[in-house]
Amino acid sequence: MLNFGAVWGLDVGDSALKAVKLKRVGKQIVLLDYQIIRYGELAGEAGARRENRLPEAIAALQAAGLGRDRCFVSIAPQAVFSRFISLPPVDKRRIPEIVLYEARQQIPFSLNEVVWAYESVRKDFVPGEEIEIGLFAVKREVVDAYLAEMAALRRRLYGIQVAPLALYNFIRHEVKIEQPVVVVDVGAQSTDLLIIDGNKFWLRNLPIAGNSFTTTLEKRLNIPRAEAEKLKLDIADNRQRRKILEVLRPAMRDLVAEIQRSVGYYKSLSQAVKFDEVLVTGDGFRLFGLDKFLAEQLQYKITPLNQLNNIVYQGPQERLSDLSKNLTGLGVAIGLALQGLGQGRASVNLLPDDFVIQRELHAKRYSAVVAAALVWATVFCFYSKEKATLADMAGRTGKGDRTLGEADAKKKSYDQSIAGDDPRIKTFETFGRYRQYGEQVVKGISAVIPQDIRIDAGFTFSGSAGGVAESASGGGRPGGAAPGGPGGGSHGGGGGAPAPTGASASEEADKLAKASLVLTFQASCDVSLLDSELKDVLPKYLHLATVYWQKVPIVSGVVVGAVQYRTVTVTNPNGPGTVQKTELFAPVSVALLTAEETEAKLAEMIKEAAEKAQADAEKKVADQAAQAAAATEGQTPTTTVPKKK
Repeated sequence: MLNFGAVWGLDVGDSALKAVKLKRVGKQIVLLDYQIIRYGELAGEAGARRENRLPEAIAALQAAGLGRDRCFVSIAPQAVFSRFISLPPVDKRRIPEIVLYEARQQIPFSLNEVVWAYESVRKDFVPGEEIEIGLFAVKREVVDAYLAEMAALRRRLYGIQVAPLALYNFIRHEVKIEQPVVVVDVGAQSTDLLIIDGNKFWLRNLPIAGNSFTTTLEKRLNIPRAEAEKLKLDIADNRQRRKILEVLRPAMRDLVAEIQRSVGYYKSLSQAVKFDEVLVTGDGFRLFGLDKFLAEQLQYKITPLNQLNNIVYQGPQERLSDLSKNLTGLGVAIGLALQGLGQGRASVNLLPDDFVIQRELHAKRYSAVVAAALVWATVFCFYSKEKATLADMAGRTGKGDRTLGEADAKKKSYDQSIAGDDPRIKTFETFGRYRQYGEQVVKGISAVIPQDIRIDAGFTFSGSAGGVAESASGGGRPGGAAPGGPGGGSHGGGGGAPAPTGASASEEADKLAKASLVLTFQASCDVSLLDSELKDVLPKYLHLATVYWQKVPIVSGVVVGAVQYRTVTVTNPNGPGTVQKTELFAPVSVALLTAEETEAKLAEMIKEAAEKAQADAEKKVADQAAQAAAATEGQTPTTTVPKKK
C-alpha cells in the first residue's frame, strides 16, 4: 500500500474534475489543497459536459499545482460491471482460487478482455459461514480510452477506483457509523446509492441525477440548456422558485421512487435491517429544496456530508470557507486520496497490469535493468494469468513431451473428478448442511420477484404443504376489512388455502403436496394491474429462482391463492398527509428443493461442467500438438476434434 508522500484524488465527473491533495503527517491525515475545474468554465458555456474536455481540465489542474505527486482517479459505475456474490465457506487461503473461478462464470466477457478486481463485502471473516464479495470489471477498451484521455498523468497514475467505493472510503474514515445507513450521492449524470450495514456494504447506480433536473427545465420551459442549467443553480434567489420547484417535482419523485425501490430490495435480502438516516452528498444536492423534499417523501433523517472530522485542513486559510461550501461534492476525491495513502477500506484497483509495468520501467533509466525487468514481468504476467501459454511455448519449440505430459495431467484430473476425488466437489458436499441454506433460498426468491409485485408478509418455511398454505392465508390484512367488504373483496374466489391457477394448476398443486420443503408469503400489487400479474406472471418468475453461484434451480412448483382486494393507507405522493388506495393481494406457496436435493443437483451440475472442461482441454492439447508437428514439418496445421468417450 502507498502510505508515504502526498496523493491527489481525482474525481472525474460529467460536469467537473474535482481534485483533493492529502498527506500523512505523523499520525494525522492533512488536506493540503483542492481544486474544482468545471468543464463549463473551460468551454465558456454553463452546463457543458465532459466530452473531449478532460485533457484540457487536467492541463488546468497541472497549472494550478498538481506537481509530481501520485494520483488516484475515479471511474463512473456505469462503465463498470459489478456483481455481489456469496462464496462457499472455505479456508481463507483458497479465496483467490474460488474468486477466479467465479469471475470466469459471472463476468460476461473473457477475462482477457477486461480488467477486474474483487472486494470483500464484510471484512470480519467467520469460519464456517459464506463469504460475500463484490466483483468489479471494466472492458479493456474502455480503460485504454480512459487512460488515453489522461495521457498527461501516465507517469504518476497509481490507481483507478469505482466512484461509489471511493465514497465508501471517505465515509468510513470521516463518519462514525453506529446504525445501518443509506448514502445518496447525486452527481451530474447518475446517482450512486450506497448502503452501509455494520461491516457490510451494498451499492446501486440510479439513472436520475443533476442532468435530469436540467433536462426537465429545458423541455418544460422550452429554454436553451445553458439557460436551464443556470436557472437550476440559481433557484434560491429566483422570485419564481415555487413555480420552478413545481416543474421539477416529477423528476424529484422519480429520484425518490428509485431510492425507495433500491432500499426495499435490500430490505428483502436483510429483513431485520432498519434505516433511520440518509447521508446525502454530491453537487446535485445543492439543488434548492431537494433535501426537504427527500425528508418528506422518505420519512428519514437527512444529513448532508459537509464537514471533516478526522482530516485536518492545512491549506490557505482564505480558502477554508470555500472548502466548507464545496465539501458535499468532494467526498469521492477525498476517498481516492485516502486509498492512495493506504487508509481506504475498499482497495479495488482497475489499473491494468501492463500499464503498471510500463510506469515502473519508465522510472528506471538504465537500459539493462529495463530489458531484464521487461522479460521477467512479461513472463510473470502471462504465466500467472494463463498457464496454457507455457504449453504453447513448449509446443512451438518442439517439446512434444511437455504436451503429452500436460495431456496426462488433464486426464488424471478428469479421472479424479469422475471418481469424486476432485477437491472442488468436496468443497460443495456440505452446502445443504449449513444453516445459510434458508437465507440463500430467501435471496434467490427475492431476486426474481418483479418490481411491480411486493412482499408484504414475512417468508414462512414449513415441512409440509398443508401447514404452509394455512399460515399463508391466515392473519389480518392492512385495512382491517373482512373478505367481501371494501378492504377485502374477492377477486377470483374465496379465501382459505391457495387455489391452483393456470393450465397446469393441478400439476403445480400435486408438486406442492409432495414437497418436503414449502415457502409461503403474501404478495400484493397495485389494483391498476390485472389479477393475472399475481396468478400467472408471478409463478413464471418464481420458477427462475436459483441459489449459489452455480445458479441451482430450487423451485419445483408454485400455487397462488385467491386474489382479493384490500384498502391500505400510504403517504400522499402529491403532497403532505396520507391517502388510501386499493391493492390486490394473494397468498403464495412455493414448493422447494430441500438442502440435500439442492446439494445433489449442484454436484450433478459440477460434474457436467468438469466433463465439458475436460473435452475442451483435450481439444486444445490436440490442436497444440498438431500446430507443433506442422511447424516442424513445414505443413499447415489442422484442427483436431477429440473423440467422444
